[in-house]
Amino acid sequence: MQRLEKTRAFLTEFIIVILFFTISSVVIVKLYVAGNEKSIESMNITSGYLKAEEIAEKIKAYVDFSEDKVIYNYMTNEAGFTYKEGTNEEYYQYFDNDYNVSTYEEAEIIGYVSAKQKETSAGKLVYFTVEFKDNNKTYGHVEFVVYESGKMQ
Repeated sequence: MQRLEKTRAFLTEFIIVILFFTISSVVIVKLYVAGNEKSIESMNITSGYLKAEEIAEKIKAYVDFSEDKVIYNYMTNEAGFTYKEGTNEEYYQYFDNDYNVSTYEEAEIIGYVSAKQKETSAGKLVYFTVEFKDNNKTYGHVEFVVYESGKMQ
C-alpha cells in the first residue's frame, strides 16, 4: 500500500513537471514568433525609408524647371512610375517585399510620389511626397521641397 502511494506521488509530481515545461515552451514559442514578426516589420520600415530617400534624391536631381509645367524626368524615364490619371501630379509604381519593381498582380507594396507646385513671387516651389504602402501600413514616408528662384522684377 505504501509503495502504491509513493508511485502515485511520483506520477503526480511528474505530470506537474511536464505541464510546467509544456506551458513554458508555449510561452517561449509565442514570444519568439512575436519577436520575429517585429523584426520583419522593422526591416520593412527601414527598407521603405531607404527606398523613399533614394527616390527623393533622384527626383531632386531630375527636376527640370525649363517649361511652364515642371517636368519630373526621373518619374517618366528612369524609374518606371506611372502617372495616375485624374490627379494633380501623382505617380505610382508596384513593388514586391524586397522593393524590386513588380507587376500589379505580384505587388505587395505600392510606391506613391505626389507633387504639388506653387508659384511665389520669388520663384517656383514644388512639394514632393514619396511613400510606400501596403494595405495596412506605411513603410516609408519622405517629404521635401524643390525650389527654383525666379527672376527679380
